[in-house]
Amino acid sequence: MSTRSRIGILNPDGSTRTIYCHSDGYPEHQLPILTQHYGTVEKVEELLKLGDISVLGERTAPNPEEEHSFKDRVKGVTVAYHRDRGEPMTAAFCHRSIDALKASDWSIDWFYLFDAKKGRWLPPICGRALQREQHHADKADFICRFCGKKTEELIWITRHQGVCSDCYSEMTPEAIEGIIDTENNG
Repeated sequence: MSTRSRIGILNPDGSTRTIYCHSDGYPEHQLPILTQHYGTVEKVEELLKLGDISVLGERTAPNPEEEHSFKDRVKGVTVAYHRDRGEPMTAAFCHRSIDALKASDWSIDWFYLFDAKKGRWLPPICGRALQREQHHADKADFICRFCGKKTEELIWITRHQGVCSDCYSEMTPEAIEGIIDTENNG
C-alpha cells in the first residue's frame, strides 16, 4: 500500500499550493529529501511545476544524457505523471488555509509545506488517513513525545511518535529528523 502525501508551499497570506505524491510519503523518506534538496522557495516551485508525482527524488529532472521514464527511472530523479508517463498535467491545488488543505482529502497520509515567509519546511502534518488508523486508542492514553503531557490529540510525526500542539509549534526540521532517526534506529 502506498503512503500518499501532498507537498507544497505555505504562502505568506496563509494559503497553500500543493501537488500529490503517490508513494513513499512517510516522513522517514520525504523529510530528508525535502530539507536537503528543496530548501528554497525556488526549488519548491521547480518541484510544483512538475504537477502530481509518483515518487519524490533528490532532483526534479534527469541530466540531459540520462534516459528517464516512468518505467525506466533514473535513481534520485522525481517521477512525474505528466512528464514521465504522459498523463494530463495536473497543476498544484490551491487552498485558502492549512485546515482547508487537510480537510480536502481524507486519503492523504502526510502533508509537507515549505513556509515561504520563514524560508523553511514546517514539521510534517499527519493526514486524516493515518489519524483515523492511529486514533483507535483511548484519547486519554495519548502522551506527548517531548513534554510527556497527556493530551486528547497528538500531531503525528512518524507512524508511532506524536507531539502535543504546544511542542509542535516550537519544533524545527532538525528536531523532527531527530525523532525520525530515533525511531529508525530503535
